[in-house]
Amino acid sequence: GARVIAFDVNFPQPDQNSALQALREVRKQYDSAARAGGRSNAFDGHLKALEADADNDKKFSEALSRFENVVLGYFLLPKEEVQAQNQERVAEFVNYLSFQAYPQIVNPQFSRQFEGRKFDSVSPNLPAFAMYAKNFGYYNVIPDADGVVRRVPAIMRFRGSFYPSLDMAAYLAYTNRPLEEVSVYFNPNGLERIDIGKLSIPTDPEGFVQIDFYGRAGAFPTYPLSDVVQRKVPPEVFRDQLVMIGPTATGIGDMAVTPFQTEAFPGVEVHANFIKNLLDGHFIRRGPRENLIDLGFILLFSLAAGVLLNVVPPSRATAILVVSLGLFLGLAQYLFSTQSTWIAAFLPTATLTVNYAAIVSYR
Repeated sequence: GARVIAFDVNFPQPDQNSALQALREVRKQYDSAARAGGRSNAFDGHLKALEADADNDKKFSEALSRFENVVLGYFLLPKEEVQAQNQERVAEFVNYLSFQAYPQIVNPQFSRQFEGRKFDSVSPNLPAFAMYAKNFGYYNVIPDADGVVRRVPAIMRFRGSFYPSLDMAAYLAYTNRPLEEVSVYFNPNGLERIDIGKLSIPTDPEGFVQIDFYGRAGAFPTYPLSDVVQRKVPPEVFRDQLVMIGPTATGIGDMAVTPFQTEAFPGVEVHANFIKNLLDGHFIRRGPRENLIDLGFILLFSLAAGVLLNVVPPSRATAILVVSLGLFLGLAQYLFSTQSTWIAAFLPTATLTVNYAAIVSYR
């Protein structure tokens, strides 16, 4: 009863099922014996049933064809990993993927200014799965320079086209919005924003969007897949929901460091947080407007404050410093917590502090 199921994993290789391989070997021997007149219709039917039951890839493909509500993830790969890929499978998957690129590029003449990551290959999904998927999305998560995941790439370039992330693809599927409603805006400085109908998603020039995390790991209901398979979870839990399937075990390695948690934060929950941001239309904004605000405070705390601190007694200058810093940091906190507007705190604070120290020390 789920409306959309998004996989934070992909399926690039056929299932190496030892039972199926053994049955296929039995099939060869049986067919060889049958040619000598040893065919049994009952055994033949039983063997076919066993083969069908052991063929997990076929069962998964049939399930995808029945429900048509699955978004499959894939992984974009750098140039050095291209040689390790099965190029035939990659080519087949890219044929399906090419229909899922963002079709509406506004001011495409400026798209060359795109500063985001560029990739040369993909870890594909098998064609038997890809042909029935509702949509596709890459699930690359790229930490900041200090290793903390604060943002996700909402758009990446691959072979000359721009593609949506798993989060964006899942959001489009869940809200039943076609790709034609997505507009990617470029300006002379590069990527500006992504619009989906009335929803405007603020991106930086690299295509990243800041995540407004909803808390530590476990902020979203999580269920072991084994419990779902054994029907220990009531179906009503998933009815009409957007369900994500991905690894959460610490030993698997798909863990992230976030502002809320330095370890054991599952990567699949990083995607869940951003999808919830999209559904709520709620984003942390850090762009040209915020840069102008930063510049305004730097000028205020350097030029205007410098003149004021130069004409008042040192005791008043100290009071002005304390009050100004308190008001500024309070404003920065207020804008962040209520307006989701992120202005720089360090540079204006450092500017005022150094200005005060230099003027008062000189005097």
